[in-house]
Amino acid sequence: MKATELKLRMQTVAENLINVYFGDNNIVDKLTNSTLKVLLKNNMYQIDDLLKLFADKNGEIDAKSVINTYVEQLG
Repeated sequence: MKATELKLRMQTVAENLINVYFGDNNIVDKLTNSTLKVLLKNNMYQIDDLLKLFADKNGEIDAKSVINTYVEQLG
């Protein structure tokens, strides 16, 4: 998958986690939810250099291979 696609998936997962932990319970949760989502959106560019390390010459990242390698090493 392309690095941009992986980045979008990562952002979606992060937003879902924010919704789980900071739902619509009260005003503090609502403000925290909104703030975290803005921070996430405005700072996703910071992982571009990291993702480039995992990409091949075509800009593709084999996420399954990366995950499997970590699983093998971590047991």
